[in-house]
Amino acid sequence: MLQQWQDTTRAICAHAYAPYKEGTIYPQLVVGCDDHLNRALLKELHPLNNQGYEERAP
Repeated sequence: MLQQWQDTTRAICAHAYAPYKEGTIYPQLVVGCDDHLNRALLKELHPLNNQGYEERAP
């Protein structure tokens, strides 16, 4: 599943910033996009992290 997520985010970010592909800022845009999508996924999954594991709750 992780590989599928990485492939998907890579494809989405590459497509979103395709107009900048020849520019020097392109790698930074793609990395920022990837980071943003990863943080959004972690935020959505955070509630699942603590189910049944009260001793691990922050």
